[in-house]
Amino acid sequence: MEFEGRDVTVENINHYIFYAKQLGRESSNHFLGEMMPLPKPSKKSIKPYESIWSSVDDYYDEAANNRLSLIRKTIIENQNVKLIVSYDRTLTEMMLNYFSSTIEIVSTWNFKHKQYTLYKITFSNERSILILSTLFFGNGRISYKGIRNAARCIIN
Repeated sequence: MEFEGRDVTVENINHYIFYAKQLGRESSNHFLGEMMPLPKPSKKSIKPYESIWSSVDDYYDEAANNRLSLIRKTIIENQNVKLIVSYDRTLTEMMLNYFSSTIEIVSTWNFKHKQYTLYKITFSNERSILILSTLFFGNGRISYKGIRNAARCIIN
């Protein structure tokens, strides 16, 4: 919402998500997706999928390129998407490697001792989008003030 120049308040967030239902819509300027959408007890656990993959790395090896290809296709087909927010370092690295020939660092900054990096991916049709690498939202890792600051840095 800050990225769109709107006030970020509890009321506006609730309206945006629950009433206007704009979060993750094809007509929106964002893409809401899970890079590796496998429900499991923790990031390093492969339970309850041990019969399919012996480790998280095996899961990533099998699924990552397909997921990245799907994300790329979705972004290209939906011209409104301007920004990807990535809050997992491992998955951010996978994305950066996947787009390595068309990616550049736009800026890096710190806010309250936390590092943020903004990248730009340029596609073959000269269209570009931004990727913000940040900390996980919630659990005390990034605050609303941190998100607001990141949005302001992106706009400027």
